[in-house]
Order: sequence, then structure tokens, then C-alpha cells
Amino acid sequence: MSEELQALADGAFREFGAALGPQLTAAGVDVSRAWGAAQAAKVELSNLAYTAADGIEKIHANPYILDIQRADMLRQNGDLFKIAEQAATKKVQDSLALVKQELEAAAISDLMPAEAGERGLIRDEIDKFIAGTTKPKSEAWGGAPFRPGDTVKEAMLKLVQANPARYGAEIASEYGKTLLGAVGAGHEHAELVSLVRLATPGLTPKAQNARLALDAMKKSRIEGMPSGLSFNAKQRVEAALKPPAPTGYRLDTIRPIR
Repeated sequence: MSEELQALADGAFREFGAALGPQLTAAGVDVSRAWGAAQAAKVELSNLAYTAADGIEKIHANPYILDIQRADMLRQNGDLFKIAEQAATKKVQDSLALVKQELEAAAISDLMPAEAGERGLIRDEIDKFIAGTTKPKSEAWGGAPFRPGDTVKEAMLKLVQANPARYGAEIASEYGKTLLGAVGAGHEHAELVSLVRLATPGLTPKAQNARLALDAMKKSRIEGMPSGLSFNAKQRVEAALKPPAPTGYRLDTIRPIR
């Protein structure tokens, strides 16, 4: 299973990496720094498991350590590995998320913000629509609310679907993120940007190439690979932590085990 997961992860990184070729850079999209960080973090996570397992095996093999000391050293090594593994896995996830964020921004780069005066009107329309759409829906004769209104994200998505050319740029901008953040949903902005992309055409080479790269990212399933790499790393170290089978003799007693 470990070799299969590693092969899947390696294949996903190769497949997606091929989509980040010269044509993307030539179109004005440069994700090389974030992608390089993702590749380095992947290697770091794999190497971490090998290094930890090797250290643990040396503890097992050391005949001059008392059993109580050995158990304590193994526990400490296991705890340190868990902390390092979680940090390394998060580094892979964060780096891939940054690659996606930069591609998403490039994919809607042809959505030009309106002029300052018009932008104020657009934002006012967005604010009023959200205020009305998120209110609980009441009976026509003024009875008690019988169902909740839309979420802020749902309201903004409706605006994008209705008129992407007018509202897409503002909703995908920091202004849209601020509106979501005001209701504790700032983490949903990346998803909303993706929905804006799906609702709008990519007309420039930059936007078109970024969208092709995002399609390749989805096809490769690379975003799910950090979990597989994490599982592999933990399996390798858990196997090393298990006591080795008796060899028949203990050097500290020089007597056969019966």
C-alpha cells in the first residue's frame, strides 16, 4: 500500500507539474515559487519518515540501552515525529493551496474592476442585495419567518450568475472577502472565486492558460495527495516503532531466551 500511494503521489505531481510549463509563464502566469515550495515540502515529508524510522531502528538495535530507557526514547521519538509530520503535511497543503490561489487569480484576471465612481455604485448594489436576500423569508401577510434567508456567499453567487461582467470582479476581490469575513466566512472566499471563474469566460491568454492549469490540477487529484503522503509517513514510522522479533540472544545477559 505504501508503494502504491507513493507512486500515485509522484504521478500526480508529475502530471500537474507538466501543466505548469513554459506556455503558462509565457502567458504571464508565474507560480514557480509556490510550486517549488510544494515540491520541496513533499520531499521533506517523505524524508522525514525515513529519517525518523532509521533513528527508531537504531534505538531498537542498541544493546546497551536499558528497556525502560528504550521505551522512553521510542516514545519521545514517536511524539517528535508526530509534531514534525503534521507541520510537514500542512506545508505541502498550504503550498498547493497557494498555487491554486495564484492560478485562480490569473484565471479571472480579465475581469477588470470598474472605475472608482462606478465601483461605489456596484458595491452599494451588492450590499443592498445581500441585506435583502439574507433576511429570513416571511409569510406574505407578515407572519413569523418560516425559513432562513440565503448565506452571504449564496447571495453573492446569485449576483455573479445574474451579471458576471458587472459583479464578478468586485465579489472576487478583497471587498468580497471582507463581506464574507464580516459573517465569519472569510475562509469561503477561495471557493467563491472558483465559482466566479466558472460563471465567467476566460478571454485573454493569461486567463485561458491559468484555467487549463486549474483543470489539470483537478484531473491530477494532487490536492488529495498530502493525506496519502501523511498516511505513508505514519505507517513507516509506526512499523519501525514495533519491537523487532527476538533473535534468540540478549547481549546484556548472554543467555538464550527460553
